[in-house]
Amino acid sequence: MPMSKVPQVSSSYQRCEPHGYGIAIVAAILAVLFSWGPVLAEFNSSDWKRVRSIHVPEHLPDGHVGIVLESGVTDKCRPDVGDVRILDSNGMLVQVAITDPAVDDEIRPFPAQIFRVAKTAGRWTDIAIDKTGKILTGGIIIGTRSKDFIRRVEIRGSDNVRDAYVIRMDGLIADVGGAIPLCSLKLTHPLNNFQYIYLRILDGDQAPLKIDSVQCCPPDPETPLERPLDVRILENRLDAASGSTRIIADLGEKRLPLTRVAFSTSTKEFMKGIRVHGAASSSPDTWKKIYEGTVFRLRKEDAVNEQLKLRVNPQSFRYILLELYGGGSSVAVEKIAATGTMQLAIFEYRRGLAYKLYYDNPTTEAVKTSPASVLSNLARIVSASSNIRLGEEQKNVVVQASKFEPQVETKTAPTFWRLAGVAMLAVGLLLMFSLMLRARSLRKSDRGRNSRVISTRTLNH
Repeated sequence: MPMSKVPQVSSSYQRCEPHGYGIAIVAAILAVLFSWGPVLAEFNSSDWKRVRSIHVPEHLPDGHVGIVLESGVTDKCRPDVGDVRILDSNGMLVQVAITDPAVDDEIRPFPAQIFRVAKTAGRWTDIAIDKTGKILTGGIIIGTRSKDFIRRVEIRGSDNVRDAYVIRMDGLIADVGGAIPLCSLKLTHPLNNFQYIYLRILDGDQAPLKIDSVQCCPPDPETPLERPLDVRILENRLDAASGSTRIIADLGEKRLPLTRVAFSTSTKEFMKGIRVHGAASSSPDTWKKIYEGTVFRLRKEDAVNEQLKLRVNPQSFRYILLELYGGGSSVAVEKIAATGTMQLAIFEYRRGLAYKLYYDNPTTEAVKTSPASVLSNLARIVSASSNIRLGEEQKNVVVQASKFEPQVETKTAPTFWRLAGVAMLAVGLLLMFSLMLRARSLRKSDRGRNSRVISTRTLNH
């Protein structure tokens, strides 16, 4: 009898090795432990010499706030103010970001397209420029190779090339040699967003200027960190023989890093060199030069151009010395104005918690400075923090427990229980995981013993 072939049907169980999965879980638990460790680590303040309480208004909502670090704090910190720490009432360190007063907030000028230059002999030179769009600007810089000139400039604006509107009629540019050389080619004007700008340089009977380029200046951004400083003039002396002026001013005991200096004078026209020095005391041996340049006031008919404001790299000095020299007779200075930039210690505030500021530890690791995420909301942070105040400075005294007294658990040791809780949780997870693996292994062994191959043969008669 022939026998037909019948396929075999087999039943089997494929084993799955769980070791890779288990290792991943163990690694994840260890990662949680080690990542929580630094956060939960108790702050040892013994190396910090000074501390202040932070007074926050009760109505202030949760969120990022900033503490103004005045000279009373920064003068006792490391130069980068990186030793500032903030501790909450739970004994936990709070992440801090320190704003950098040296951040350059100036917006660079951009080139404009010159599409027409027309010269009228004996009268003026007309220059038409295109900003390539309705861009807000507040100044123009004229690029020229010409030397030894003083020219009046008129500025008009337009959006359609046909109609022009007056922007400024009394601009003045100059390039003057001599003992105090001067080159002033920037014209400021009221803010506008005209696409086309028309410049008329009044040459008169002088040779036209050789125009190489024109740049447009966007307005300087608002700087929420800048604040005026209190200035008290201690010395204001003119030397008629040398034509110099010497001024010493006190910026006060509580102050911010100096960024700008300006002065006012009734002198109608002058060109002077200027040096600015700073010092922690008014002693003649302590002055450090922080700026040198040129100040001036030029006039031609009804046009005036002047430079009486100086921008300096942020410096934390109590006293400043201004020296005006060269260029003829002395200039009588009536008033000094100074501007500083606030340096903020920014942290995330939570209602119900009290905070303290620790500083004066030059050997510690520096904190991060001015992260981009904080700077993007700087104006809001400054506004929200306007009523936050620091308490009086205290020496940081770390109380050492007596070796003869028993150690009593207090609220100052929440970190231990947090770490213990985390450790117990990790042990529990590991135990649970091992039991699961054991049960799964037993099920697999039972299935292996009961598994078989079933063969069925059918006989055809």
